[in-house]
Amino acid sequence: MGFEGARPFTRTEESREAGCAWLFEGVENATFGTDGIVLGGAAGYEVDATDPALGTSADTVVIARATGFPDSFFQDPTRWYEGGDTQRIARRCAEMTLRKLAAGGLIFSASSVAWCGALPAAGAMNDVGRITLNLLNRLGTTKEEPGRENQ
Repeated sequence: MGFEGARPFTRTEESREAGCAWLFEGVENATFGTDGIVLGGAAGYEVDATDPALGTSADTVVIARATGFPDSFFQDPTRWYEGGDTQRIARRCAEMTLRKLAAGGLIFSASSVAWCGALPAAGAMNDVGRITLNLLNRLGTTKEEPGRENQ
């Protein structure tokens, strides 16, 4: 976490694969979330990154990453990194993820508290809004299992 400027996200190559590309339909730029009301961007304040040692599933796909957080950005001082400070600095990032579940469910993580502050103002649209709308449209059109409609 940190209280200095937020950072934008940049898409990963994995985000362009068929299973993830739908989330970015209508998003023209590889980098998005360059402004917002929470520290000025889509990735900031509190962020999350993947870490298999802490339970990230192997089938979790990193679809965008925000890097370049300042030295003042706080990381858990009790975490040990095999690669020392070089690895610790490299892990000072926010990683947006997507995970498809075997039963047909979907887990999306924007990985940042600042994400909601980067949504567009009423009557406008930006890339953060488009990604969020694509996600909500996908979740809203997913067919439910028979007998689970009202659960």
